[in-house]
Parts: sequence; structure tokens; C-alpha cells
Amino acid sequence: MMRSPRHATTRSARTAPREPHRAGRWRSRALRACVIAAGGVIVFATAAVAADAAPQNRTVIQGPLYSVADGPLCGGVMSLLAAPSTTRAKATSIQLTGGFFGISGTTAPCLVGVTIQWRNRTTGEAGAEHGWVAGTMIPSTITRLMHAAPVTGSGVVELNLQPHRPYLPLPPVRVQVP
Repeated sequence: MMRSPRHATTRSARTAPREPHRAGRWRSRALRACVIAAGGVIVFATAAVAADAAPQNRTVIQGPLYSVADGPLCGGVMSLLAAPSTTRAKATSIQLTGGFFGISGTTAPCLVGVTIQWRNRTTGEAGAEHGWVAGTMIPSTITRLMHAAPVTGSGVVELNLQPHRPYLPLPPVRVQVP
């Protein structure tokens, strides 16, 4: 009976110590441990920097938020700008603009009602601001903007924009109020 070349090795050749292979395995394990340790240091350092940098959003812009407006054929975009108020302590300055295209049914441009819900994630205080936004896209003109400066308190304030007509939602934005 003929054995295949794979089984042709002798028992002594299979059990002989392989020192170069073991040394290579040790180096490979040491290198892997160093790479893992270096990766861990980088992850922790990046997380610490990101944690310090995350709440420093002093001015945030959200948009475009696409929405239908009041009128038979009106639609367009809105953009939100939020920052700590420069005139009121512990307040957030909010400005909302819009540009719409279509037929409003009147001589006025397309108009939409909006609610901006806010919540201070640090203190738990919450509230809402209501208003109207109007504007045209062609020519690009803002005819009515919404401005509010609610006293939100110090901390991280989360803002959520909600038009009163159908819209494509965006995630809430956060601003740091000193």
C-alpha cells in the first residue's frame, strides 16, 4: 500500500522542536499586544478630547429642513441658527429663516407656522417657542423670520424644529449656554 506524500513524514520529524517558529510566534504576540495597547491609548485620548470639545458648540446651524407651507402649492426650506444670547443672561438666541416656492393663494409669499421645542439637558427645564416664517426662493428674499430668546438656563440646550405642516425631520441640535 502506497502512502500519500502528506503522510510520508516520520514521527521524529513531526515532533522535533521548532525554535525559529516559536520565536516568531512570541514576536508576533508581543507586536499584537503593543498595537492593541497603542490603539487603546489613542481611543481614550480621542474620547477625552471629544468629551471636552462636544459641549463647546457656541453657535449651531441646522438645515435645510424641507417643508410644505400654507397655500395650495407652497414648499421650501428652513434654516435654524442658535447661540447663547448676548443680551440676556442664561438665554438662547434662536433665529429661523425660510425660503419657499409656489402659489400661496394671496399676494403674500408662502408662509408656515413653526414650533421650536427646547430642553436643557443639564437642568431638565423645557419649553417651546412659536412663530411664523415666510420668504421666497425666486428671487431669494426673506420676508418674515422668527426670532426668540428664551431663558433656558446654563448648560447644554437641545433644540428641535417642528413646522406645523408636513416636513422631513432633522435630528435635534445642541448648543452650550454659559
